[in-house]
Amino acid sequence: MSRSDLPAPHPNPLVDQEPGPSGLRYYKDDSEKKKREAQAARKDNIKDMRKLYDAIHAGEDIYQNPEMLQRLQKFKQVQAGVKKTLQQLDLSVKEESTTNKMT
Repeated sequence: MSRSDLPAPHPNPLVDQEPGPSGLRYYKDDSEKKKREAQAARKDNIKDMRKLYDAIHAGEDIYQNPEMLQRLQKFKQVQAGVKKTLQQLDLSVKEESTTNKMT
């Protein structure tokens, strides 16, 4: 096999040769891909929470509907994650303020 038979190298070695499922090229470190996936997950969570909210305010018995129960469990997981993140942020802010007072 000669060098002329090989494909030309990509101009940016950090970019994958093959496009992803959406036709976009992903960076090899996957940071952009992870950002897109996280954004899509947030949008899905918002849609699910909106459906749950609408069902509750429409007077539906969400505990008898398995789909709504699943959404409620997902909401509780998201809520716990948000609380944990806020607590971590609060602790880091408190640590900064105490170190600033010491200096």
